[in-house]
Amino acid sequence: MIGTLALARQTNSITIDPYEAENLIISDNFISSLARNTSYTPNTSTLLGQYGSNVQLGYSIAYDNNITGSEWDCLFELGMRESGWNEKAKNPISGAFGIAQSLPASKILTHGDIYDPEVQIRWMLDYIKERYDTPCLALAFQIKNNWY
Repeated sequence: MIGTLALARQTNSITIDPYEAENLIISDNFISSLARNTSYTPNTSTLLGQYGSNVQLGYSIAYDNNITGSEWDCLFELGMRESGWNEKAKNPISGAFGIAQSLPASKILTHGDIYDPEVQIRWMLDYIKERYDTPCLALAFQIKNNWY
């Protein structure tokens, strides 16, 4: 999802313009600040409409993989920024596909049917673990580079 990232916890917020994000130096202090100031309780039926069930599925899978609290918050935001949690999202330029915007889409085949939201989310979690270790580190990279 392109636009301003606003992570809010009641009245506190961090706002980062993605066009200025490339100038950020991502530090441990930034990650800590992001984690402390992030708290989502999405009302998936109104916030995400038809993709709310993908968020609920993502939360369940993340929880089963001990991704909770601020790490879930980061995973949620990453899914919003990449695809809005739409399992059919496709980047018309790069061909990146799905909730995680896998490039190429065929990478998801290692986990099953590329059109299955559960398969996409499980692939996304494995990709994040392998490349970044945690969802917050993946999100910090995505904010800085506008891809992950």
